[in-house]
Parts: sequence; structure tokens; C-alpha cells
Amino acid sequence: MAANVAVTLLTSLFVAQPDVFFWSWGLVPSELGATLHGWVTLFTSMFLHGGWLHLAANMLMLYFAGRLVETRLGSSRTATLYAAAGVVAALAQVAWDPTSGVPMVGASGAISGMFAAAVMLAPRERVLLITPLTLFIPIPMRLLTLGWLWLALQVIGLMGADPFGGGVAYMAHLGGYSGGVLFLFGLQAALARRKQSGRTDYARRLAIEYDPAPSPSFRTVYVTDSMGRTFAFHEPR
Repeated sequence: MAANVAVTLLTSLFVAQPDVFFWSWGLVPSELGATLHGWVTLFTSMFLHGGWLHLAANMLMLYFAGRLVETRLGSSRTATLYAAAGVVAALAQVAWDPTSGVPMVGASGAISGMFAAAVMLAPRERVLLITPLTLFIPIPMRLLTLGWLWLALQVIGLMGADPFGGGVAYMAHLGGYSGGVLFLFGLQAALARRKQSGRTDYARRLAIEYDPAPSPSFRTVYVTDSMGRTFAFHEPR
């Protein structure tokens, strides 16, 4: 959030021609592979915003989803998730409209990935939905329900029936959401492999220290009590 606010503040104070700046550092799909600078914009575009209202809306969503994710994954993994989802979102938009010459800016793709992770990590979390579409009447629902509702709105927007109006990169939103889901699945798989590897190493060390089973018809079970003492038991298979 600090990085996004800082970039917007510096842009508004020191950039005389913001439109030219956005063309230089925003993501232009038709120019992505032309130069190395085009690939750099995959990252820089997610910190640029088309005004303070655009920034405020994105930062509100980032705070809402980010606080759920960061308390569960930690700061470094949350930052990695943000960057990875943002890049996936940008690539998805490029794949959807590769000939577009309009620069894409905003953190919404990265935030979509953050929102996806929040839904997966806390699906039963109770939230209040307050929008102009509901006449600002709070509607309670679970985070998982909000996730499905949000996805439905993105698909509707992508099909052309834009419920909000404006130049919204719906495919970037869907791509970022998918990136967040894939990131979390990959992280959970990596943590599971690390845990299993630790158990395997522990069992190997115990097998060296304690006698193996007397014959193939028995298996050895190692049990460690609360005092840290380990015992080997041989039981029939």
C-alpha cells in the first residue's frame, strides 16, 4: 500500500505529463515483446493508477484482502504473491487482447490474486458487502460467497455487459485471481513436501540409531514421548 501511494503521490507532484508517463511505464500489450522495457512494464504497471479515486478503491480492497493473507502467510510470501499475481494478470490481459495499444495501469490484477488467497485461506470469514448497487445497505455473507459473486461480475464484464462502465481489464482480474489460486496451491504443495521430507529424514535417522524390525513380516514404529525419548516397537504387518 505504501509503494502504491508513494508512486501516485510522486507522479502527481513531479510528472508534468502523466499521460506520457503512463504510456512509458504502463503495460501496452502490443509493445510487450518489442523491447526489454516492455517486459519491465509487467511489474511497473501494477504500481501506477489513473487518479486518486482509482488508487483509493484498489487500496481499500488490498487492505481488506491483504490483512487476512499476511497474518496467515507472513510478509515475504504475501509480497511474493502480490508480485506473482500481478504479472500473471498482466500476461492474461495481453493474451486476451495482444494488439491493444492502450496502456494498462493499476494494482487490481495483483489485488485479485490477493483476494483469491484470502478466499482460500478464510472461506468462512463473515464480511459485509456495501456497494452503490446495494444502495449502501450492508449485506452479510461469507467470504467464499463474495468470491463467487466477484468472479461472476468479472465474467459478465468480460462478455461485454459492463456493470460498472469504464475501461476495466476484466481478463487481468480473472488472470490475477487464477494466479493467486495457483500460488497458494503451489505453496501448500511445497510446504507438504517439506514436511514429508522432514518426517522421512527423521525416520531415517531413527532407523540408524535403533534396531530395525527382526524380519520383513514386521514393521518398526517409532514413538517419541513428551520427554523427548524415542522408543522403537516391532509389530506384525
